[in-house]
Amino acid sequence: EIIGFNEKIESTQNLEELSKLKQELSDRYDIPNRQYLADLIEKERRKVGSQSFEEIKFKIAFQNFIELVSKESSDLYKLIKSRFNSDFNPSIRRIEMLSDISESEFNLTMEKVSEGNGIFSLRFVYRGSLDNPIYNFLKINNVR
Repeated sequence: EIIGFNEKIESTQNLEELSKLKQELSDRYDIPNRQYLADLIEKERRKVGSQSFEEIKFKIAFQNFIELVSKESSDLYKLIKSRFNSDFNPSIRRIEMLSDISESEFNLTMEKVSEGNGIFSLRFVYRGSLDNPIYNFLKINNVR
């Protein structure tokens, strides 16, 4: 059965199918080395996701960002709150992973950058489906 799972993992080039395999594996307590197979699935999801989706960059003004996102994008707000708790003050030039394609259906990183004269912006890098509400929020509020 381990060999069968391994072959399925290697032959699948679809994120949804890999998610189904992961779910199927999570219910199989009789399989030794389940964690090893789960790790293989995660690695394959990252690979498939990076090949399937184009990387898209966005820039949003830092000033009033948290108020804007709390009103207009509850999904993104939840990701940020889970990462920063109550104090949203990301470090400058530090890339924060908000979502990983192995855990969800998209990759999302955020980086606070200085624009000079005390003005900051947030640079987001998104890789995933274009019908995602987080992608739509980023696209609408992009300042480039």
